[in-house]
Amino acid sequence: MIRKEMTYSKMELNNTKNKNRIIIVLLVLVLSIFLIACKKDVDVDKNKDKEITYDDTVFPEEMKASLKGKKVYVTSIGQSKDIEEYKEVVLDNVDYFTYEVNNFLEASDVDDDSAVLLFVGCSIKALAASELTLDDEIARANAFVSKCRRGKISLICIHIGGLSRRGATSDQLIESLFPYANMNIYLSSGNEDGLLSDLSHKNNVYAYEITTTLELIKATELLFKGE
Repeated sequence: MIRKEMTYSKMELNNTKNKNRIIIVLLVLVLSIFLIACKKDVDVDKNKDKEITYDDTVFPEEMKASLKGKKVYVTSIGQSKDIEEYKEVVLDNVDYFTYEVNNFLEASDVDDDSAVLLFVGCSIKALAASELTLDDEIARANAFVSKCRRGKISLICIHIGGLSRRGATSDQLIESLFPYANMNIYLSSGNEDGLLSDLSHKNNVYAYEITTTLELIKATELLFKGE
């Protein structure tokens, strides 16, 4: 009888040891899962603290000479006078690319593998004189965007009007084009509310901010010659 009781005691002791081992293993497993989860939370919090910074005053290296050798079309979306200023400041003095200027250019008239410089800005008076509506210009803008997104053309959007020259109608055109271009160029005085840079950065579009229209000379050289 004593031997039997001793045998039972040994069995109970072994069972207790096994149970303790299982409990320890489970505790280690739960602790490991908890630590991994905490680490992930810390990593997420660290990423939240990291902010991507942009310096739009530096011309994007990736866009240098990106238009070299391409046929160039220049047009205005919104019929503002900005295109005339660009023609006077830049186009009348360039000899390193060929171009065609047409305020009413349609995307269907543009050759594949060419570049389109779109001057974005609305003039209600000029639209009325041309018998165009804002919807007409948005539709024309969307056709250029479609061709750009299919990789058929390089699209550079330019706004050289100040903040006072933007307004609701110009902003509609800007919002239709800036998020989808290959690059946006704009005057710092036209970006005081941050709209132009935000539309560019949030959509991973290269951006270049200039302080005067004369800086378009250098910007054009960088696009077509890389220097």
